[in-house]
Amino acid sequence: SRRSRSAWVRHTSRFCSGDGAAPRLALLLAGLLLYVDPIDCIIAILSRSTTVPPAVAFMCFAERRLGEAALLAALLLAADGDGAAAKRLTTPKAERSAWRMCRENWFVLNPVCFGAFGLATTGLQFPSLFGETRAPTLALASWPPQTLRAFVAAAVGVAVAGMGWGFLFVGLSWRAGRRLAKAPYVLTRRHQLAFRFFILQASLVAVFMLASYVQFCVMLVRRYQGALKAIWSEAASSQQIRELAGALEALVADDTRDLA
Repeated sequence: SRRSRSAWVRHTSRFCSGDGAAPRLALLLAGLLLYVDPIDCIIAILSRSTTVPPAVAFMCFAERRLGEAALLAALLLAADGDGAAAKRLTTPKAERSAWRMCRENWFVLNPVCFGAFGLATTGLQFPSLFGETRAPTLALASWPPQTLRAFVAAAVGVAVAGMGWGFLFVGLSWRAGRRLAKAPYVLTRRHQLAFRFFILQASLVAVFMLASYVQFCVMLVRRYQGALKAIWSEAASSQQIRELAGALEALVADDTRDLA
C-alpha cells in the first residue's frame, strides 16, 4: 500500500542519512557473510557420498565473488566516508537525493565491475549450467577458442579492476585526508580519529593488493605481450590462447586468490 511504501522510503532514507556509517557496516557484514560461504559450510557437514549439483557448486563460488566485491566496496566507502562527512558538516546542507548519493559514490562502480568479471569467469567454469558440452572447471586445454577468449577477457577485467581498486583507495584516502585537514578539528573530531585509525589498518590491505595486481599485470605483459596483442585477431593460435588463459587461471582460481 501507499502507507507502507512511504514508511519503507522513510526508514531507508533515515538508514542512509547521517555520516553513512550504517550502510558501510551493513555492506561489510554482508560481504563477510558471503565470503565465508555458508553454502559450502553446510555441504561440509553432509556425508561424503552426497552429490552436489553443479548449480549449488556454482553458487558456492559465486558467493565468494560477491563477498569480495562487497568487501572492496565497503573499504572504498570507508576510505571516503569520513572526508565526505567532514565536508557535509562544514558546508551548507543540501537535500541528499538518491541521484546525488550515486554521483558522490561513483567509485563503487569499480567493485561492481570486479564482481561482474569474477562471476563471468566462474560461470565459464560451469558449462553444464548453460547447456554446453565441454570439459568443466579447470580443463582449459579442451575449451574452444571462443570460450577461451571470453575467459581471458573476463580474467583481464578482474586484474584491471583489482589494480584500479588499489589506485582508487589511495586517491580517496588522500582526498579524505585533505578534507579533514581543512575542516575544524573540534567539529570533526570523531571523524578525524576514526579516519586515522582506519588508514593505519586498511592501508596495509590496499598496498598489498595493489602491489600484487601491479606485479601480476607487469608479469603478464612481459611474458605474454604477443599473445595479448593477437588474442582478438585471427592470427592468434590456439596454443597462444591456452598459454594466456593458463596464466590467468591462477588469478581467478578460488583456492589461490584470497583478498580478505
